[in-house]
Amino acid sequence: VVNSGLEGADPTPGPGTAEMNARLAFFRPLLAAAERPKPIDGLPAAEAWGAWLPVIDGAGLAATDERALVVRRELGEHRTWGTTSTTLVALRRDGLRYDFNAKPGRPNRWQTVVGG
Repeated sequence: VVNSGLEGADPTPGPGTAEMNARLAFFRPLLAAAERPKPIDGLPAAEAWGAWLPVIDGAGLAATDERALVVRRELGEHRTWGTTSTTLVALRRDGLRYDFNAKPGRPNRWQTVVGG
């Protein structure tokens, strides 16, 4: 799920559409190729999310890259816009797991909010 909906399905092009499409094209294959996470209660985030965590933490892209998931944009006149947090949520029949990173792009900063 991205800002324009599930799989970027919002048909209304607008500012950021090209970046959104570039992001989807870059990250979809990485997530598909990574081993599926096992977000079991009680596991540390790194173990629960496994191979997805380095991808969600930015996959090594610079924050200024148009494909970046963790972004930083200089808007001019001393203004900056960027990612302020990242979230991973797993929904199960018997509950959910919610992990949060208030320092996006920095590994080992994940905190389990629910389910851990």
